[in-house]
Parts: sequence; structure tokens; C-alpha cells
Amino acid sequence: MLAARVWLARSGFALASLSPAAALAAQTPSEAEARPVAESAVIDSGVTTVPAASEDSDAPRVPFRASTLYWDNAASADSLGVGQDYQSQNPVYEMTFGFRPRYYFHDVETESLSARGDIALVREFTDSDSTTERGEWTFTDAELWLAYVRRVNDSPGATTDLILRAPQLILPTSKVSASNGKILGLGAGGGVEQLVPLRGDGASFLPKALLGANARYVYQFVSSSVPTSDDVDRVRLGPDGRSLPSDQISGSAFPLHQAAISAQAEVEVVRDLTLYTELGLRYAHRRALDDRVEVCGVVVTGCAEVEAREDAPRYGVSTLFNVELGYDVTKQLALAIGYSNLTGQLGADGQRRQPFYSHDARGYFTVTLALDELYLAAAGRRTTAEAAAVTHQY
Repeated sequence: MLAARVWLARSGFALASLSPAAALAAQTPSEAEARPVAESAVIDSGVTTVPAASEDSDAPRVPFRASTLYWDNAASADSLGVGQDYQSQNPVYEMTFGFRPRYYFHDVETESLSARGDIALVREFTDSDSTTERGEWTFTDAELWLAYVRRVNDSPGATTDLILRAPQLILPTSKVSASNGKILGLGAGGGVEQLVPLRGDGASFLPKALLGANARYVYQFVSSSVPTSDDVDRVRLGPDGRSLPSDQISGSAFPLHQAAISAQAEVEVVRDLTLYTELGLRYAHRRALDDRVEVCGVVVTGCAEVEAREDAPRYGVSTLFNVELGYDVTKQLALAIGYSNLTGQLGADGQRRQPFYSHDARGYFTVTLALDELYLAAAGRRTTAEAAAVTHQY
């Protein structure tokens, strides 16, 4: 399947693109701390649609195969009329142009080693809190990583692949990340994918499916325990009772540890038409703040020591649900339409909620171009027979 889950891949951008003030207003602390884990957490399942002839050692195989450009359009689901009657007070429609490069250093049938990345430029058309100004262009946080893929089971029609991604670097290239104290995200991940024969490769309907599971961990390097910005000069009451300017933009600490797990299923319905679905969890553990703070000037008796609650939560959990229908128009072009819900596990009322719908849910439409296939076609290195055959390869 050439078309990727683009909005889902950059779903952490929902927070990363916000202005400092809008980021605080738009999400609860648990959601704001859990969402950064999701960014590109699922962009690298390793699966790429390439010609079946590539299984032949004589088939064309370029070092930048599976590199793609994409154009994505995403809108909040309730703004599209999906879900409850309540209309969002913060409707969102975003258009994204993205680039996902790959370069293979080692590339044989049973294993590969490659450098991969993801960066996108987003324009938000609606008057939402996702940008400072209407129609503003912003970058996502850029990601770079090494991917090693090893085929551990080469049974015909039922292959098993192990995927290792390390290190994964998250660079603060988005507007908010570059100005709130983030320095670098450093992580690692892994996964397994199993090709399952359904009615067989020769079947015209439901020939096969791909099942997968992925996990990821990220440690966030920051310049302070809480988000700060040089552009903010807000007057606050300090612990000594004096009013002083402060650059702090949030009362919640940065995440220290972030983790994500997910399970995916991708079913080939008919030739070139694929149904994809995913369920996942995102976990973020915040940095610790001071256990005891002396506050003056706010109580009649003078100063008072305020102790942090021993049972105060330092973590946030988000749930993920995604479903997508994709179609490969040609080897160079693919289309996808999907629905994704990534939101905090706790609702505004403090109750746990189901993962399938919230006011953070979005619908999206994506157009993807395969750069290697465009190159092979332009160079005349792709034959008609090769262009007609499709299989999964790393």
C-alpha cells in the first residue's frame, strides 16, 4: 500500500503547531503531554508497495526507494458533521505538504538498513487555535531515524519481519517546539509484521492481510522543567510574594518519558484497494516539580508552605483509533481517505471515554507520490509487467 496514514503519522503536530497561548487553551494537560508521543509513531511500519519483480535480484532497486511526497487535507470530524450535534468552537481544516525520504545503505531480500525521515509544511485555513494567525504556514517537528529490517520467516505467502528503529531523533523545527524550551527528542522503537494469506495470492478478493504491532519510547531533552518562551513576559506572583515578569507559559511540566504501543491490520480487499485500521495507546510521564513551595501575599496570615500532593498524577494517557481506505491508482500515485481519533483517555468530565470518537477526531484525504517509481518510469527502467505487479517489501 503506497498511501500512508499521513495525518495519523503527524498527529503529534496537533500540539506542536500551536502558538504557546493557544496550546494551553486548546488541550487539557494530559492531552498536551501525551500527544507529542504520537508524532510519526506509526509512520514507519516498514511496508512499502513495490513491484513484485523486485523480489528478483535483477529487478531495478534504487537506493532511495519508498521515498514519498504527499499532499494531505484534514478537518475536525465534528466540523464535517460527524459525531454529536455539538459544533466545535475551534474548527480545524489543515492542508499539508510533506516529504518522507529514505536511503538504503544495505538492501537485500532478507534484510535492509536505511536512513529515513519525515518533515512537513502545514497551512491552517480556519480561525482555530492551531496557529497564531489565520492561514499561517508552520513546519512540523522533523524526525530522522535509522531502520533495520530482518526477515525471520520467509515462508511463501506468510513472511515475518522484525523492525528496529534506533536512534530516532525529533528536532524542534515546529513553531512552538522551537520557542518553548524543547531541545531534542531521542528515542527508539521496534515492531513485527506478519503477512497472512487469506484466500491466496491468486484470489481476486481478500487475497491476503498484514498484521503488525509497534512500540516506541522517547526521552525529551528540554531547557527547563516547564514550557517557557522568550516571547512571553507575563507578570506573576512569585513565592516571595513579589510580582515579577515570567517567561513560563504552562503550569504543567514537560514530559520526561513518552511511550506508544499500537496494533495494526491491513487487508487487501481487491487488487490495489486496501483497508487499514489501528488501535493504540500513548503514555507520557511528566517531570517532577518542587515538593514544597512557599507562597506569600495570597493569605491573610502571611506566607504559607504549599506541599505537593503525594498522589498527584504525573502522567497522561491518550488513545488512538484510525481507519483508512487506500487505492493505488498507479505505481506512482495513491489516494487515501480516512478517519482518526487521537485524544486524551479522560474526558472533560474526568471520566474515561471510548477511543472511537471525540471532538479531537479528524477526517482526512491524502495524495501520495512515490519518488522512486517516478524516477524508474522517467528513466525507462520499469517494464509493463513489473508495473502491473504489487507486493509488500521493505
